[in-house]
Amino acid sequence: MNVAWLLTPALRALGYDADADRIAAGMSEAVARDGLREYYDPRTGAGLAARGFSWSALVADLASA
Repeated sequence: MNVAWLLTPALRALGYDADADRIAAGMSEAVARDGLREYYDPRTGAGLAARGFSWSALVADLASA
């Protein structure tokens, strides 16, 4: 989540809005499906490791961008 949070503003600044939107939507879907998790599988989006992990709360910032 933290990498997506850092990546999406840079993509937007470079004009890759559709890619940034796709990443933000994917992370939002993962959180909606599996809750706040420590990390998510990059292939399946499945939430893994610790539950209620605060980095996942960054999805709120991604969703509002």
